[in-house]
Amino acid sequence: MVKPINFAYHEGIIYFHTAKEGEKIDDIKRCSKVCFEVDLPLAYIKAKKNPCEATYLYRSIIVTGKAKFIEDTGQKLLALKLLMSKYQPEGGYVEDYVPK
Repeated sequence: MVKPINFAYHEGIIYFHTAKEGEKIDDIKRCSKVCFEVDLPLAYIKAKKNPCEATYLYRSIIVTGKAKFIEDTGQKLLALKLLMSKYQPEGGYVEDYVPK
């Protein structure tokens, strides 16, 4: 099953955030095996005469492993800081946040 996620990478770990309930949680509980893929488009090369000449240049990475839930509050805050600094770099919020 494929799921879109926001993620952050730090010291060999891929962190992602999700709701406490839902399909992602159910999927991980059912089977912790995961495959993670990211690609970066570089260029599209148009076909000149034959449509089969068209090509797409990109870089990609595929990682397989096991997902696990983070229970440690310090590690949860680290993950949150990494995600916020990536997706909302203008800052704030995490320093004052108290996890529930």
